[in-house]
Amino acid sequence: MDLLNYLASEEGANLLINGIQGVAWDYVDGVKQYLPGVEEKVMNGTMTNEEKLNTYGTGLYANISMVHANSKDPATGEYIKIENTEDYIAKQNASDEVLQDFMNHYGYKTPGEPWFSAKYHETNSSIANAIPTPPDEIVAINANIDNYRLANVYRLILCETEEEFDAALEEFINEMNNIGIQQAQEWYASQWTPIAEKVLNY
Repeated sequence: MDLLNYLASEEGANLLINGIQGVAWDYVDGVKQYLPGVEEKVMNGTMTNEEKLNTYGTGLYANISMVHANSKDPATGEYIKIENTEDYIAKQNASDEVLQDFMNHYGYKTPGEPWFSAKYHETNSSIANAIPTPPDEIVAINANIDNYRLANVYRLILCETEEEFDAALEEFINEMNNIGIQQAQEWYASQWTPIAEKVLNY
């Protein structure tokens, strides 16, 4: 029972999620931070499993924590998980001009602030989960859509004039149509309607 109580405490969550205090992280001027050397490894994803196991403990047993990583730490008022704190995110995104512009425009301190400040985060996924696996042709179209979107969406975001944006948007939409987005949408619509009716009448 003592172990379960510890796993359900903020102290236990800090150990399981962030690692050993004084070795992996500590409070610096009242702010929970990874220590020098550790922070770089976490940000760059270069911390090895051996280091997690034998040295820092960072994230090694996060899955057995009974306190969610997005819960607030009473000691700081910040999130339990250091990677979710304003201080860490500010450092992580300091060199990203697009994110900095986004946050400055809307007055956010972190890119995730719209999500974390939202009143509701849950959605009913029962209908989406009931849709069968798409055929190979649709899977291939979806992959091509994702590849094109990820490679080109920043061109829209970084347009400097309305004219430039309109031209880039038209090109983006035309290429999406050429890839087959309408075909994919038609397939999902053909699956969605009858399944939605069954779920709603369940």
